[in-house]
Amino acid sequence: MEPPFLAESGTTVVVGPQAIFEAVDVIRGAGREKEFLDAYAAAGLQLRVPAELVNFLKNFIFGRQLHKTNLMAAAVVKSMTCPKADD
Repeated sequence: MEPPFLAESGTTVVVGPQAIFEAVDVIRGAGREKEFLDAYAAAGLQLRVPAELVNFLKNFIFGRQLHKTNLMAAAVVKSMTCPKADD
């Protein structure tokens, strides 16, 4: 397999939710979630998403009552915040 194409540093890339789900499934399926999170932190990266996406996630989870039967869903609804980014 060829090495992956890498986006130019400093640019923004549009990524759909399916790509995120698939990447997370691959990392978790390989048992490498902690390794990924440690490497992510060490790289000093920060995931920035629009407040609208955070609100959409919270409303999706809350509106479908997922927080009533899933502790992780309840934690997401309670803890996910939209602080102003320091641009």
